[in-house]
Amino acid sequence: MSANYRQYKGRMHHNVWVVSFLLLILLNVPSVYSAINNAQDRPETYTSTTSTRLVKLGTSGELIEGDAQQWSCVMDLATGLVWEKRDPTTALHGHDTYVWYQPEHSNPGSERAHPDFVLGDSTCYGFNPDDPTSFCNTSAYAERVNQSNYCGFSDWRLPTANELLTLADEERAKKGIAPLLDTRFFPFHDPFLYWTNTINQNGVVVTVFADNKVLENSERTDSISVRLVRGN
Repeated sequence: MSANYRQYKGRMHHNVWVVSFLLLILLNVPSVYSAINNAQDRPETYTSTTSTRLVKLGTSGELIEGDAQQWSCVMDLATGLVWEKRDPTTALHGHDTYVWYQPEHSNPGSERAHPDFVLGDSTCYGFNPDDPTSFCNTSAYAERVNQSNYCGFSDWRLPTANELLTLADEERAKKGIAPLLDTRFFPFHDPFLYWTNTINQNGVVVTVFADNKVLENSERTDSISVRLVRGN
């Protein structure tokens, strides 16, 4: 259930697909996303000519150079998903942890893990017991990120288990390199537990441990890390 990434070693080969891709970049970023989605529908015509499928995005969602030292989000060309980078130098995207609360589910969890113990909920930046938008739960966090128009988008959400597992690099796993995420794109990473929006048949929320292991024993009130995603 892990992804198979190839290491970045050089520039793209100048074939027809690359020329078309670069032209789309010059026109507009949404066209790039459309081209990638269309390529996914026709896998026989989509061949990655780079040695990695990850690309860096700037503050407005624009594609930037792979060796750039500053970037905001990461796009996976194979899946079309755009991922939160996480960055401890920023308050919003640091290493805060959250309880699981997703109001779209029949059992959404609780907005706060300890309603009668204010300090027990203060696991995230800006928590205010009188302001539900500041609560340290997965839904409130996604809402705050969307309000910030992060990377030019306002449709960030909690990933499914299968989506989160695609970030694990199979080659790093084979070599026993931790973390399994490509640290050139995700340099600030906690390889412990991450929430997903997947619930198993027993009603337990699925979490991902050490980047490629599925766990099904977390409580909704547990305080766990989050990496948001958008797309698909």
